[in-house]
Amino acid sequence: MRKKPKLLFIAVFAVAFAYIEAAVVVYLRALLYPNGFSFPLNPIPPNILTFEICREIATIVVLLSLSLLSKYRTHKRVAYFLFAFGVWDIFYYVWLKVLLNWPVSIFDWDVLFLIPLVWTSPVLAPVLVSITMIIWSLMLLRVGKINKEFKISGTESILLCLSPILVLLSFFWNVPVILRMQAPVYYPWFLLIIAETTAFYALFTLFKREER
Repeated sequence: MRKKPKLLFIAVFAVAFAYIEAAVVVYLRALLYPNGFSFPLNPIPPNILTFEICREIATIVVLLSLSLLSKYRTHKRVAYFLFAFGVWDIFYYVWLKVLLNWPVSIFDWDVLFLIPLVWTSPVLAPVLVSITMIIWSLMLLRVGKINKEFKISGTESILLCLSPILVLLSFFWNVPVILRMQAPVYYPWFLLIIAETTAFYALFTLFKREER
């Protein structure tokens, strides 16, 4: 299958899967936040929390399966996962806007994941990360097209590992606040900026090296 039809198929899948995810959140908010979603978070009944954590794990498994079940090289599998996750996450918020008229602002706070701790941030942060993931995926596919046997240097590997770690740290920043049943007010944008700059630098150097 050629790259463009493959990406188109993945995009259609991700958009549809995003609707399923958004619909589940509509039900959860109707159950837990009948007067509208807000911070501090309401306590989640233990059984509902267990179901939600399992659902999040299943969501990641589904997105991973989309790429891991293919017969492509590792870099393509990684690229397709990044692309699928990015499109899925962006359209998750698009569908929430359609279904609930939420978020009102891109700076509204949201709960992103519950595994292994509560991830929180303004909506803009995960959207930026998702856009970045899509760009990374296209760059990886381009590099693989130039040289199927390309190698990532040690420095590039370190930078590409450091980037998601910094992103996760930014999302975990307010865990103590959430555990105290308070509303988060500060998000460490500097960590996100460093993370994205680091990864883009690594991929750009890889791209330029293989393009020669």
